[in-house]
Amino acid sequence: LLQSTHEGLLVTWGLRSPRIILPTGADKWSPERIRVVLCHELSHVRRGDWLLQIVAGVVRAIYWFNPLIWIACRWLRHESERACDDDVLNLGMTGPDYATELLNIARTLRRPLWCPAPAMARPSSLQRRVRAMLNTTIDRRPVSDRSRLSIAAAASCVAMAVAGSGAAAQVVGSAFSGSFVDALNNVIPNVTMSLR
Repeated sequence: LLQSTHEGLLVTWGLRSPRIILPTGADKWSPERIRVVLCHELSHVRRGDWLLQIVAGVVRAIYWFNPLIWIACRWLRHESERACDDDVLNLGMTGPDYATELLNIARTLRRPLWCPAPAMARPSSLQRRVRAMLNTTIDRRPVSDRSRLSIAAAASCVAMAVAGSGAAAQVVGSAFSGSFVDALNNVIPNVTMSLR
């Protein structure tokens, strides 16, 4: 556990020797808040979310122009937080107590804009997370190994089918037809174009 000099920095950092960085004033927190924060952040450590978020950030930086990547990264971060919330609730904390504590943390922490790390009480996802915490019909059990294997097999089949169809399209080739026009929308005759 480390304590930052910033009042809004509450993150987990590192892979081989993970650290939980607490904000200024964390030493004055109630035992209940300390339990909530540590259970949540240790869940991130156990799940390896730090590495996953770093990889997602690198992919987003490479494919910055693709809006689907931005949506997937946002969804990944949201689901990571929800999974950690489920872990905390599975440890015996009630949904209303956890939601109250999370809202109190969000009120007191002011997150720095430059921080790339996942924040426990990020305002943009807080409403959905609180709604999920208060929903007693959600199955909060972790996904079984059998289900994970089935999901991985299905994803591999889909990936191979998509890759195979792309390779088949390159072998078969395609024909394009149409006409070229100038700035005034007049057809330009005898234009030949080749695609490689």
